[in-house]
Amino acid sequence: MAEIQRIVDDMFETMYAEEGIGLAATQVDIHQRIIVIDVSENRDERLVLINPELLEKAAKQALKKVACRSLNNVL
Repeated sequence: MAEIQRIVDDMFETMYAEEGIGLAATQVDIHQRIIVIDVSENRDERLVLINPELLEKAAKQALKKVACRSLNNVL
């Protein structure tokens, strides 16, 4: 468990340093199913997803501006 906590802490540090709002472990070459997110203005509402699953797909999807480092200049 300490190893997962270290990974999560490092991911938040990396995400904040890059002024991001979310980061998946695979984006930083960590082969774990971990996602960290913080969309709050004050950067104080951390959300950690470990082994997430999509249970439903929305009937309607909207394309919005993407601020994803992995998709930079793609969309």
